[in-house]
Parts: sequence; structure tokens; C-alpha cells
Amino acid sequence: MQSTQSPDKHVVNGALSQLQFPALKDCFMLCSISTSPTNAGLSKAIYRFGNTHCMNALDALHLRSSVPKLSGPLPSQQMLENIYKAAFSAADHAVLKPWRFLVVTGGSREKLGELFAKAGVAKDASLNQGAIEKLRCKPLRAPLVLVCISSYKPHPKVPEIEQDLSAGAATQNMLLAAFAQGLGAMWRTGSLAYDPTVKNGLGLSVEEKIVGFLYIGTINGGTKQLCEPDIQSYFQQW
Repeated sequence: MQSTQSPDKHVVNGALSQLQFPALKDCFMLCSISTSPTNAGLSKAIYRFGNTHCMNALDALHLRSSVPKLSGPLPSQQMLENIYKAAFSAADHAVLKPWRFLVVTGGSREKLGELFAKAGVAKDASLNQGAIEKLRCKPLRAPLVLVCISSYKPHPKVPEIEQDLSAGAATQNMLLAAFAQGLGAMWRTGSLAYDPTVKNGLGLSVEEKIVGFLYIGTINGGTKQLCEPDIQSYFQQW
């Protein structure tokens, strides 16, 4: 592996140095063996942002994939601030900031698991103990769970659907910010995101919706190699 370094940027060809960026190693090794014309031989740029090393923006956009297997420790405070701040650059008509986020860590994950179990039993009283325990353990799949909420703000020019989309864009921005810093993340929904018991237990108002549960942590295992998209199938001249 050859690399050039400067105080502001590290450019690494092929596999990424495990010593410098351990969480990105699997992702970049997958990309380095790709036969895709787009990825083959691509140099990856890692920029210093504050005290954190971050991926080039286009690399993050093109290479991001969901990571279901996560472990501790919690991201550093600098990493978390980068993730949180990314939400605020989402497209946002009238700058309403129609979102809010609940940060669930430590013992609060067990509380969230109990809420999930309660919701499951309320929906189906015949649930067996194994299914209930599975619900309890869901929030323990990562050291950090962000409950992403669309918080509707009445506005004559911004309908509810636009505000929901803005909250989704903010959530996607946080996914990208996590990935760009070498973290793993998974956007999960499922029936629990729409369950009234869960919404009430988390203190949502009638106008609010859960956009998703964002699981964030250290990559624990390999990452998916994305297929090269058939761009022409989705973009046509009009």
C-alpha cells in the first residue's frame, strides 16, 4: 500500500491502513477488490475535520451501505457532534427544522427494549417469552440509538409531506456523517416505528411521527459491497 500524507489530508490507494482507520478497513478492502469500472483503482481521500478523520464527500455518498452488526464503544464526542450537525444541512423548506432526535445510550437502551416488549404484548397478548425477549434486546444491537422524529410545524407553504421528507433527509445526512467517520450505522423502522404504544412511551405528540431508529456504533464484521447501479434505468431525458 502506498500513501501520501499532509497535515490536512491522507490519500490512500487500495486497502486502508488498519492502524490509522480501523473501522474503515473492511469497507475499503471490499472496494479495493471490486471489478467495477467506477471503483477499480479509485483513490480514497480522508480529510481531517477537527480531531476526526473524515472521508471525501463523494466517496461517502457513493460507497455508503447499511451495517447491521455493530458494537461498542460509543462514538467520540467529536464524532457525535459531526453526526448531529449534519442533520441541519438537510433540505428544509422555510427552514422549519421539522425534526427532533432522542439519544438513547447505556441503560436507556434497556428502557427502550422494555417499551418495545410492552408494545409487542399490547398488540399480541399471545406472544411467547422468546419473542418478547427478542423485542427487549433490539436496542442492544448498537451502543447508540437515535430515535428520529418528524415534528410537524404548521406553515401555509410547507405541507406535512415536505416536512416528513426533510426529517428523512436529516436522518440520511446523519447516516452519511457516521459512515464518513468510519462508523457503522443502520436505519431501522419496522412496525415498532408506527406503534402507538411506542410513540406514547417516547413522548411524541399527535402531530409527530417516528422516521426511524438510527443504530450507530463500531463496525463489527464485514460490510456489504454495493452493486454498480444501472443509472440509465432511473434517469431519462424529458
